[in-house]
Amino acid sequence: MEWTDIGVPLHVAYNAFTQFEDWPTFMRKVENVERVDDTKLSFKGQVFLSHRTWEATITEQVADSHIVWSSTGRRAASAAACPSTK
Repeated sequence: MEWTDIGVPLHVAYNAFTQFEDWPTFMRKVENVERVDDTKLSFKGQVFLSHRTWEATITEQVADSHIVWSSTGRRAASAAACPSTK
């Protein structure tokens, strides 16, 4: 697991990471995020030279602490947790 210190209060980072629809405004290569329901998200983004879509499922969410999700797509699967304290 990798950590990155972004130098903002935890609630600011948490709010940014939970406003998924806003990700394209500050994350390069993320083209669109649509919230399907309370736990499902649909993403479209550019990976190298191709455009791909994938689905994410929020598996754990604690306000002003962290959010955990897993994602699946045609070519890969992954999981992430953001933000968190060490």
